[in-house]
Amino acid sequence: MIDYGLLRTNILRWLDLQLPKTVVLSFPGSLGAGDYVVGLLNDRAIFGMGQGFRGSHNSTVAYIAQVLAGQLEVAAAVPGDLAGGAYTTITVTRRGGYDLALTGMEVQHSGLHTTDAITVTEGVIPAIWMNQNQPAPPEECYLGLQILDMATVGVDALKDPDAAGEAEVYGVRSFKLYLLGVGRGAYETLSGVADSLERLNVQEYLAGVNLAEVSRAAVRDISELQGAVIEERATLEVAFNMAVPYQTERVEEQVGVIETADWVGEVNP
Repeated sequence: MIDYGLLRTNILRWLDLQLPKTVVLSFPGSLGAGDYVVGLLNDRAIFGMGQGFRGSHNSTVAYIAQVLAGQLEVAAAVPGDLAGGAYTTITVTRRGGYDLALTGMEVQHSGLHTTDAITVTEGVIPAIWMNQNQPAPPEECYLGLQILDMATVGVDALKDPDAAGEAEVYGVRSFKLYLLGVGRGAYETLSGVADSLERLNVQEYLAGVNLAEVSRAAVRDISELQGAVIEERATLEVAFNMAVPYQTERVEEQVGVIETADWVGEVNP
């Protein structure tokens, strides 16, 4: 039978790579002469002595953000949260289709031979299945997902039975994935998901998990008034085909293996 659990997992993995994700780096204090930042991005060293003090705290933080923004996995890196005129954070936004993990981030005070850890806070827009009775996430924006209209495409093909008399049927199944975005930035979020289907790495991932996009509707803005506040909402439907090998009791009951045969009569050439 179709493994719906695996299907849902593969869809969530695709969305996880596309939904906006931010990583906020929070600095423990002002950077001074002799200080520099070290850390890893996806287990790759991108900081070191080259990211040392740049003449002022803000100049150093701006340079660190510039280095981050130049990485393949990063769409943007913006200093912010001014406290007393000094930057205290850098907000790093992941580029769609890539992983983004910043680890081992710390400030090294070379003159004092001490280190201060840089706090790393991650955020991502969550996606839930609407028909699994899950509570709405508390985040400002989230996606609700539903698989609709599972159907057979064409005629199934029957494989040869095995020793137990069981046979697999190979066929193509189609379905629609309905996505509902709720909260701030819902329309922009779904637009990004739709656009991601044009990317080669996304198409390669979907092909690897037996999914092929057939068509998709335009993103629709269905924002509505909730009391005195307009709640942003948007929808997107994407049609997929999948080639599915599966077994059914019906087929197993109809297919048997011939173990013995009795023959009476003559065979004429």
